[in-house]
Amino acid sequence: MKIIKFFHLSAMLFIFFCLIEMAYADTGKFEKTATFIAIADIHFNPFYGCEESVCPIINRLQAAPVEKWNKLLKQYDNKKPIYNKNTNYILFQSMLNAL
Repeated sequence: MKIIKFFHLSAMLFIFFCLIEMAYADTGKFEKTATFIAIADIHFNPFYGCEESVCPIINRLQAAPVEKWNKLLKQYDNKKPIYNKNTNYILFQSMLNAL
């Protein structure tokens, strides 16, 4: 049992020191940069444009294959976004295009 704990501790220390070495190694051979985008907390509401009690887009989306959803959402969710409201399809697409 002590051998297993020692092995785990040794492995963790080895990994820790390898990470430290990689973080502080300055060989000057490579200059690597990475770009990434973090997106969080999007309140997407594809039924933004529905003003009726029964939204027709719901039934059409359920009946259509996913490949046709883009066309359906463009057709029904075409109102201008309103500040401080959930993200509609137009604003969502605009964000994706900007990214």
